Parts: sequence; C-alpha cells; structure tokens
Amino acid sequence: MRLSCTELVGYWRHLGPVLGCWGWVSVLLVTGCVPKGDHLAPTDSSVVTGPAQRSAERAEAWSGLRFTNGRVLLEDAGSEAGANLSEVDLRQELEEANRLLGGGQRLEALRGFARVVRTSPDSVAGLDGLGVALLRLRETGKAEAAFRTALDQAPDRPEIHAHLAAVLERQGRWVEAEERWQRVLSIDSGSGTANLRLATLAHWRGDSAAAREFLSRARFLGELVPAVLAAAIEVGDPVAVKGGARDDLAPRLGGIILHAPVRVDPGGQMNQANEPSMAGAGSEWVAAWNDERRPGGVGAWSLGAAISLDGGLTWSDSLLDPPGALPENFQADPMTAYDPRTGNFWVGGIGFFGGPVYVARKAPGAATFEPPVEVSTGAADKGWMVAGRSPSNPNSTLLYVAYDRGLQVSDDLGQTWSAVRPLALEGTGYHPRVGPQGELYLSYWDFDLGVWMYRSLDGGQTLQGPQRIATRMDTWGPQDSSRAPGSFRVANLSFLAVDPRNGDLFCAYHDTTQVIGGQSDLDIYLTQSRDGGDTWSPAVILNGDLDPPGDQFLPWIEVDEAGRLHAVFFDSRHTPQMDDVEHGMIDVYYAVSLDRGQSWTEVRLTAQSFDSADAIWEVGGQFLGDYLGAVTDGDTVRVIYPTTESGDLDIWTRRIDLPSREIFADDFESGNTSAWPSSTP
Repeated sequence: MRLSCTELVGYWRHLGPVLGCWGWVSVLLVTGCVPKGDHLAPTDSSVVTGPAQRSAERAEAWSGLRFTNGRVLLEDAGSEAGANLSEVDLRQELEEANRLLGGGQRLEALRGFARVVRTSPDSVAGLDGLGVALLRLRETGKAEAAFRTALDQAPDRPEIHAHLAAVLERQGRWVEAEERWQRVLSIDSGSGTANLRLATLAHWRGDSAAAREFLSRARFLGELVPAVLAAAIEVGDPVAVKGGARDDLAPRLGGIILHAPVRVDPGGQMNQANEPSMAGAGSEWVAAWNDERRPGGVGAWSLGAAISLDGGLTWSDSLLDPPGALPENFQADPMTAYDPRTGNFWVGGIGFFGGPVYVARKAPGAATFEPPVEVSTGAADKGWMVAGRSPSNPNSTLLYVAYDRGLQVSDDLGQTWSAVRPLALEGTGYHPRVGPQGELYLSYWDFDLGVWMYRSLDGGQTLQGPQRIATRMDTWGPQDSSRAPGSFRVANLSFLAVDPRNGDLFCAYHDTTQVIGGQSDLDIYLTQSRDGGDTWSPAVILNGDLDPPGDQFLPWIEVDEAGRLHAVFFDSRHTPQMDDVEHGMIDVYYAVSLDRGQSWTEVRLTAQSFDSADAIWEVGGQFLGDYLGAVTDGDTVRVIYPTTESGDLDIWTRRIDLPSREIFADDFESGNTSAWPSSTP
C-alpha cells in the first residue's frame, strides 16, 4: 500500500501528540514529505456533550467490539463481523478514518476504525488507529486493549509500543511504561523520544546513572530536552534547581501591602463556585465564575457575573444566561476582558449541551451588563477572551474569544463576530493575549507533552504556527487527579502574559519535577521569549517549596507596566500528604518577580490550608476548577481565586499593593541619577 505525501503527513500528524517528535521525524526522514500550511480543522463536539450522552455516543461508535481482559474481541455485529475487506476497500476505510482523526473528528474516526476492526479483525493498522482514537477521547483503558491486540499480531512495531507506553505513562504506571520504552529501543535504537522518556522515568525512580546515560543519547539524537530535567539529572538533586523566594529580594521590594480578602460570589450561600475570571482597573471591575446556586443536579451550573464600582470592596452579582437559553441549561467556562482605550468591559461563557458561546458588555460606569450576544453556536469548551488594539489601527479595539473549536474576532466592541477560524487539530486551553502593537498570541496544550503557541499579526485573520513553547516531562488526562492530593482534576493548561513595554512573552505551566516514593512533585514552570515566540528560553521552576516538597499547580501569570511578573497558583506545601488522599489540604500563593523571573518573593494568601473534599462537583467527586486569575493595575495587583474556607468552594479576591517604582525608558529602576554609572558599558 502506497500513500501520497498528503495522506502520510495527515496520518503521522494525528500521531504527533502521542509520540512527540516520533511522528514528525518519520514524516521528514522516512517519507521525505514536508507538511505544508497549518492544516487547521475544528474538533468534533463529542468532548463537550453531557456525560451520559457522551458515553452513549462512544458505546455506539465501538459497537460490535468487546474490550475484555485487556484485548479487543468481536461481538456479533451482523453481516459485517469478520467479513474481511479487500485490500482496496481496507485502504480506503483506513484513509478515511485517518482523515477524520487528522481533522479532529475523533468520534467519527472512532466509528471508522471500529468498522475496520469489525470487518478485518487482523488489521494491525485498524487496531492501532482504534487505540489512537480511543486515546484522543481519553478512553485509556480501551486504548490499551487496542494497542495490546495490535501488538499480538505485530510485536515488532515500535510505534505501537510507543503508543502503549504513552497510555501507561498517562495512567501513572511508570514501571510498565519504562519496560515498554525499552522495548521500543530494542527495535529502534535511534529513537530520541524513547531515550528521553527513559531518562525522565529513570530520574523519577532515582537512578541517576541511567538517567544521565539516556539523557546523553537523547541529546545526541537531537531530541529537545527540558532544561529542568537536564539540570536535575546533572546536578543529582531535583530540589536544588527550584527557585522561589530569595532573601536578598525583600529589601528591593520594600514591603508588600496585602489587603483583606473580599468574597465575590454571594455571601452566606452554601453553593459551589469555581474557575474565576476578572478584569478591570481603578474603581471599576467585573468578575465571572461557575456558579451552582440553581438546584437541579447535572446541568445546574450557571455563569455568575459581578460588578464592583468601588475598587473591588463590594460586588453586585447576577446570573448571566445566554440569549434564548432556558435556566436549566449548563453555562460554564467564564471569561472576562477590559479595554483601557474605551473603558468597556465584557463577561462571557459557554452554554454546554449544545448552547452557544456568548458575551455581554458593560459600558464604562454602568452598574449592569447589556443583554448578552451570541458569538457562535454548537459545542465548545474551555474559552478565554481578551481585548486589545488592532495591529493596523491603534485607535481601534479588537475583541477575541478563543476556545477548542477556534478563534472569533469582533471589531465593534462585541456586537457582531467573525466566523470561527479553526485552530489546531488537537489541543485545548487556548489562552489569548495581545501585545503592545496588536499582536495576538494563543498558547495551548496538545493533550500530550507539548505546550504550543499560535501568533497572528493581522488581527486573527491568519495564524502563524504552531510554534512549540516547551516540552513537558509528564502528562495525564484532563480529568486525572492522580498527581496531587485530593480527587479534583488538575488539567495541564498553559498561561501566557505579554510585557506591555516591549512585547516579551512569558508562559507558565505546571509539570512533574520528581517522583518520591511513588508521589509526584508538581511545580510551576516559566519560560520566556524575546522574539515574539520564535524561540523560548529553557523553562525554570518559579515556586519555592518546603521539605518534603508539596505540589504547586494551575498558575496564572501577568506582567505589569513596570515589567514586574506576577503569578498566583494552588499550593500544597504546608501539609505533608500523599497524592491519593481524599482530603487534599491546599493553599493559594501569590509571587512577584522584579528580575524577569530569575527570583521571586512569595506570599501565602490563605490564612490556613483548605480542604478539597469540600469542593464537591454536582456529578460526583471534587472540583477546584482549572484556573485562578490576576490583574495588574499600576502598582496594584488584584488576584481572584476559590477556596473552601467557608465550608464550600467560594470566590475571593485580594488587593495587593506594591512599592511604587519609577521606570525610565532605558529601564533604570531608580530616579537617583548619582547611582548611575558614568559610562554605559
């Protein structure tokens, strides 16, 4: 069977997020084909329907197949079962399933691969594709069964062993994953990906000699090595490479004023609230969050929205439903934006179960929101919003909304919106930021080891990229709770910030630094770019910690007009605890850096650790949400975050005042000219 370059690139591209560089090295070196263009396509809607509907759709898609004892078996599926296809028909079926998967239509691709396996149960490509489709839908157990069944028939296929190793890593089965990567190397000794993964796994189990050996081989083979991993392996002590608070930084700060916390969601109500977002400046602020005050179980979440006209001291709140929606619809994923040029504010959200993406504007000085506007229809997930100047006109504002299906733009302050501009084939958490000249940046996670970014220099009309920001050392599914104490999920999202003075970019994300006695140690990583995202510095650890180390995760990052960096994140350092405890004791931390992230001063925002078990999701289990927030306003920072200090998960905000700093165009930080050197080196 011979495929065209376009077909081969499409096939390998859908394997890229599973194998990292493996698929692309195969495309370039084995086929000689070079991918052209961005190959952007929207994802299907299966990932954002209700849990019961999603389960039913997937069961229908793999109907005729049984996943038993770690293998895929045939059931009676009518006349198709076991009816071997001709070589031509099999090729066409596989090409179509791969096309669907490459276009992000995961559920349809799953149906296609399942049909191939039903009709040609000996098809290794069909079983492997079935596993990849299942893995994309986070059905890791069934994906494992598909890969193992494929390996029963083709035990020397390194790419299938690598797929299985990726599944085992996501499940935290690191010993088995290490054995599987060793099998990959026994077949293909030139796999840089396998050497890098083995270096990581050896480092986590404390075998420094093996880690150094695999790291050296990965480098020789040209693999991109995470800087913290290399430093930890070469130094021999992962804790030694952590950053965090520095004693010599405190005198430079001259003191931080931490104001009392203010509750944003309605006080006195015992309802869950999470995933806060906030925007504003001066006396006017808006906030939004997921709100569970309406009764009704699944589908009872609403979009809480609040306005403060007194600098965040008091808040008036409401529930903001999308246009035409029934109250029982499920609204979530709050997002906010502020435009300093016009003084306008926006709050938005997503109506799940087929509802729209929608946005409501608040005019300057207004105490209420205008009626919400529909941005798009159809399924969407994990949206954020940002406002900024147009790259072609500094006196014009563009408003952007980004989510898993694509990007939309408004040039009339949110009244009308462009068509959906599709984003990556596979990714989530598209976080939009606007630079000082109107540049648009979007960071996202590819569901595997990649942190990526798109860039637009023409107001979102065209997108450049994606460009890799960083390579993670660990990955897990979006619903996974195994790497931190408590049973809430810790999604692998990334967050961007842009220096308003010069357009420098900063990206923060969390990752596993080390594994101690089977317990993951999560930390916040920071990387930066001075050339618009073309190249990125080696990622370094932002946070401090205690001994034994806790977990730091879900960071939000900002850069103010003086170039100071600000971060807020969840932290478990104050309670020694195992990853599998039900009652995860968590804090919220704020950190500030005056030297572009080289050193930080940290402030604990919670008076005492709060219990994650009090954050109950209506479908069962715990849910802290997937993000916090922070906004800079001159020498003031306002952070917003959820805690269970009141007995359930509520939204709080705190104002933090920093010492005033006069910044000159040449970036000197002091007005004392006598302290300046007589000559410039």
